[in-house]
Amino acid sequence: MAVAQEHWAAKWIKYEGCLPHGAFQVGNHAIGRGRFEGGMHIGYVDQHHHRLIIGWGSRQHELHEFEVLCGEHNQFKWHSCEGACRPQFFIPLKGGYEADGKELYIAKAWHDNQERIGKAGQDLTS
Repeated sequence: MAVAQEHWAAKWIKYEGCLPHGAFQVGNHAIGRGRFEGGMHIGYVDQHHHRLIIGWGSRQHELHEFEVLCGEHNQFKWHSCEGACRPQFFIPLKGGYEADGKELYIAKAWHDNQERIGKAGQDLTS
């Protein structure tokens, strides 16, 4: 069931060599998304190498054509979830989708003492 929505305070802008004004950042990285294996996957922008890093199939993949999330940060807040993310009391921002159309939400987690950007979804458990 689709629950994520677009929001007036957030726009996905094509990356063209530098971060667009108002890019959403987590730690040292901006939030991005790109097409891969039939889906639109969420990841983090590696500004030094002009690429997006996504997780897919238990591996990291780099994309060179992608979009960056930009907008009014104060209109959004993070919600906790563990395992599969099944929103009940909040509406997630539409972030991406799997090849089969299942929604993907923007997620952040601590890994190696750093905040990292990734994806969550109703059918993702880890």
